[in-house]
Amino acid sequence: QDITESDWTRLEHYASTGERVEVELINCSAKGFVVSLDSMIGFLPYRNLATKWKFLAFETWLRRKGGDPSLYKQSMSMEEGSEVSDRSIEPESVSEVAHQDQGTLQSRLKFEELLRTYDEEKSKFLSSFIGQRLRVSVVLADRNSKRLFFSMRPKESDELIQKRKSLMARLNVGDIVTCTIKRFVYFGIFVEVEGVPALIQQWEVSWDETLDPSVSYRIGQVVDAKVIQLDFNNSRIFLSLKD
Repeated sequence: QDITESDWTRLEHYASTGERVEVELINCSAKGFVVSLDSMIGFLPYRNLATKWKFLAFETWLRRKGGDPSLYKQSMSMEEGSEVSDRSIEPESVSEVAHQDQGTLQSRLKFEELLRTYDEEKSKFLSSFIGQRLRVSVVLADRNSKRLFFSMRPKESDELIQKRKSLMARLNVGDIVTCTIKRFVYFGIFVEVEGVPALIQQWEVSWDETLDPSVSYRIGQVVDAKVIQLDFNNSRIFLSLKD
């Protein structure tokens, strides 16, 4: 059923005030839940779930399967498109390069199979919650694009929103900032710059793609990093530890 104009007005009010509403989980995938609010249908992304509702992190799941999480980190780096050298290949090295390419392809195929299996188990876990009702916040109610998104996480404080806007307005790509390490994840390191969250993606931690950040760094450690991207559309700051 289409959402009426009065419904959109009500949803926009919820989004602006942070007032929580009760929704029912009616379907799911590895990316999150399809939910219903009265006769309205929206989406609750996996990233917006509370911790107790989440499946195992990929690296934890992989370790329990006897795998090596560093394979995922390396694949993430390759997917982001590392630059290829333009040096020529000597004729006698062609067969060696072909052999290496075949090994890389097999490794990538295995990695994709692991991701498919992980998503299947994750979806099965999430499906056990179908039919439950819970209270969430409206984080996006866009009547033009007809998008409706929810979150179990509390709304960001106005203070943090203003602090992020102020910081991003002062920063420029290439600036060096002092940040504090807050959390390690399979795709990088979450840090804070002047109390504002930022991300150092895995491939920006070191030139050594096999390096494990949780071994080389520690929670609470203060480091200097370079600003490499300011995403104003999504209010995100990306940093790099590479020299």
